[in-house]
Amino acid sequence: MNLPGPSGRDPDDNDNSLNTLGNQINVLGYSIEAKMLAAICYLPLFPVMLVPCFIALNAKVDDDDLLRFSAVQSLMVTGIFVIAGMVLGGITGVLGAIPLLGPLVGGICNLVNLVLLLAYIFISLKGLAGAYRGNQFRVPFIAPYADQFAKR
Repeated sequence: MNLPGPSGRDPDDNDNSLNTLGNQINVLGYSIEAKMLAAICYLPLFPVMLVPCFIALNAKVDDDDLLRFSAVQSLMVTGIFVIAGMVLGGITGVLGAIPLLGPLVGGICNLVNLVLLLAYIFISLKGLAGAYRGNQFRVPFIAPYADQFAKR
C-alpha cells in the first residue's frame, strides 16, 4: 500500500488530470497554476509576498510573461509604498518633537500614511484579481519599468 502524495492522490494512479489546467509550477512537490502564483504575488502582506515573488521570478514555465511581470510589479509597488511609509514615519518622528507644530505635522503625516495604505491595498487587490483572470493589471508610471525588469 502506498501513501498518497502531496496532491492527496495515490502515486500509482496514472490519471494526469492535474497537469491539464495549463502552465503548472511545482513548489515543494505541490503543483500550482502559473496565474494563481501570479495572483498570490499581489497579496498585500509585505513580508509574506516576498516568497511567492521570488518563486515566480525563478520559475520555468512556457508562457511566463504574466508571472514575471506580476512578480516584478508587485515588488516595485510594495517597495515604493514601504519607502513612502518610512519617510512619512521619519518626518513624523523628527517634526513631532516640535511643541506646537509637531502634533499638526504628525496628524497630517499619519493621515497621508493612511491614504497610502488604502491605495496600496486597492492596487494589490486589483492586481490580484487581474492576475487571477490571466490579465496584466498595469499600474501607471510603474508598469514600463516592470516590463524592463521582467525581461530575461
